[in-house]
Amino acid sequence: TIHTQLKCNGQDEFIYRRLRPDLNNRLTLLTNTEETFFMSENQEISGNFTPVNNSKNSVKFTVRAFNEDGLLLESTKSDSLGNFSFTTLSSDKTYKFTADTQLQLSLTLYDRYGKEIARIQEEENHFFTYRPLGYQTEYNLSLMDDQVAFDLNLSNRYEAILVYFETNESAVKREDLDKLATLVKLLKKYPQLKLSISAYADATASDEYNFILSQKRGEWIASYLEAKGIDPKRFSINAYGETKLIDPENDSINRRAELRIYL
Repeated sequence: TIHTQLKCNGQDEFIYRRLRPDLNNRLTLLTNTEETFFMSENQEISGNFTPVNNSKNSVKFTVRAFNEDGLLLESTKSDSLGNFSFTTLSSDKTYKFTADTQLQLSLTLYDRYGKEIARIQEEENHFFTYRPLGYQTEYNLSLMDDQVAFDLNLSNRYEAILVYFETNESAVKREDLDKLATLVKLLKKYPQLKLSISAYADATASDEYNFILSQKRGEWIASYLEAKGIDPKRFSINAYGETKLIDPENDSINRRAELRIYL
């Protein structure tokens, strides 16, 4: 008898939910040998590149996956719909993807269970960067620190700006608007800078709803910056939904966006 319905959160952890009686299930019991094989042989990331302009043209292209340092790990061919997969990549590591086409694309990624884990736009050096753990830095400097003079040559040393949201809201919390105001001043002072916006949700609703909500949060920030005079071509929006929870027990810090500047 099946007692629960499990929901994988992207870190291969499962959240228990009540099983709806109207759902049909075709689950089979794995033996120990089969389970070991599944976990070791099915480390997979698949994805889909979609033209931003909704082009209906069928185009096949080469997709390349790099590590965070830009070292090529693997390449593959997409099908005519832009679908591809890598069988040796794990969804808990940072990767950079490229597609050899001149089309403007957006990228959707899925884990080995077929669960959507990210919607990504093109960023620096034409990479689509997937960061499951967010932006990490060994430095202590922050561009929000008024005592630190911003230096373009050291821009990679600056931590991401974190802003937060109320439950089911796409607008940034009122107390974090000052951070966005400071960011606007910085972007206006240095017009060569660009911005990556990575938005997240907690896990209190469905996967689909939370992806849409995280996308709306990123778009709200982009709209705020555009209203303040920042060219929308200078920022990208990446949505992670509920797949990357900082703390499953504290939803307030999961409802966030990470903002990172780059050249």
